[in-house]
Amino acid sequence: MDENVKQKPILLLSCILILLFTAKFYLGFYQLHHPPYQAVFIKEGATWKSSFYSPINKDNKSYKELTESEEYEQQMFDRFAYTHMLNDIELTSCGDLLSRFAKKPRHLEYVDCTRFTHSQTIVAANYRVVGSHAIAIENYFIKNHNMPPLKVFRHTGYEPSGFGNIEVDALTRLNPYMSVYIEMGGYARKDPSYDKDGNEIYDFTLLEKEQVPYFTVTVSIMVI
Repeated sequence: MDENVKQKPILLLSCILILLFTAKFYLGFYQLHHPPYQAVFIKEGATWKSSFYSPINKDNKSYKELTESEEYEQQMFDRFAYTHMLNDIELTSCGDLLSRFAKKPRHLEYVDCTRFTHSQTIVAANYRVVGSHAIAIENYFIKNHNMPPLKVFRHTGYEPSGFGNIEVDALTRLNPYMSVYIEMGGYARKDPSYDKDGNEIYDFTLLEKEQVPYFTVTVSIMVI
């Protein structure tokens, strides 16, 4: 029998073994319990471990309550599966976050949503409201979501003095430091005017809230 023919099964077996070892090192499987979800993913680094779960998510524990073995499982989940999980599940997907986790007040218009990577902010949904309804929207967030009142900044207008928030149990079971935050603001400088020589006349008088064309509201899922 030709020597090359003899070697073909050996080469084929070698290729299969290499593929299996590669798959073992770089393919993983993770499982969530709240919400129920499981998926296969490509690990961001090589490890022999292939199955991952989060004890925090499964048993609703804090980091301090984890046993030594659970702490190891959580660390491996955070290192290899956490980012994939955030991209996979609907709970942390882009969209109208305010309607998803609370109630969107009348006159507040959803604009768009942005996903972030390597940031404390996971996703941020943007909204806008015309100035004539801005006070009602501000009061709604103050009353229902503990948002501090807007502050007046002389050079720009009305800016947030802090975040409102929405506590979502399903998010804290993914990460104890994950929550939904709300901020609001509006640019209120008047259009510039000029003297007869074309020099801008600086007028720091701000528009009243009702006169501002649009206020913006940002609702973000963040880990802080």
